[in-house]
Amino acid sequence: MRTNISLTALAALSLAGCGGTSLNISRVVGESRAFGAGKVETWAMIDSSGEISEVGATIPMSLVRNLATTPPGDGPLGAVASLKYPEMVRQKTFFNTLALHANPNGHPGAYYTTPHFDVHFYNVPDATIRTYGPVDAASQASSVVLPAGYIMEPGAVPQMGTHAITAEDATALNGERKFIKTMIQGYFNGKVVFVEPMVTQELMLSKESFTLPVPKPTKFGLAAPTLYPTKFHADYNATTDSYDFHYTEFVTVQ
Repeated sequence: MRTNISLTALAALSLAGCGGTSLNISRVVGESRAFGAGKVETWAMIDSSGEISEVGATIPMSLVRNLATTPPGDGPLGAVASLKYPEMVRQKTFFNTLALHANPNGHPGAYYTTPHFDVHFYNVPDATIRTYGPVDAASQASSVVLPAGYIMEPGAVPQMGTHAITAEDATALNGERKFIKTMIQGYFNGKVVFVEPMVTQELMLSKESFTLPVPKPTKFGLAAPTLYPTKFHADYNATTDSYDFHYTEFVTVQ
């Protein structure tokens, strides 16, 4: 289990750096939204030099346990929470907006019918997400360079984007097996606009920690270089009775 450093906006932890220099690592919180006794929250770990080592989102078990009775929210396409990241995170990294979708009945098609959460980590603001229309994915294919092992789904979801799924998931769509966890890459107009862990309620109720690979295309189509993660972790936090979905080990992409 991962121990949360703090629940305050700025909780400093002194670590020894090179040459004995101390750096203060702060947990900087963005926006949050309450769900019962818990809250969905965006956050990042930033040191006193401005280096961002971790970007994450907290999902409370109060929401996980009550998925069946959670109605659609007022976020893009009914997201139950649409939350900004801290300004420094939006300026320096891929992360801009968290759009959390709760799906008590899953999605059409046998593979995705299990109750689950779609956790969209966007690199654009809420207002931009809401402008996305049902663009035909085929029209984007020539300008998109998919990550290795990913396949683009046909069409696009309004107020969301076009989804690229793993070849393993694509193969399983027409079988009897149901998904448990997976990582999706999202596009719009030939640009990478989100990464999306999809995770079942059953897995989160088990309180198990897990990881997922982070897809990394050779071309993102971004306007300027930005920091993009290469590691994803999901850890249950017993102290706060919540999950931390967080990304680490950033590299520069464009």
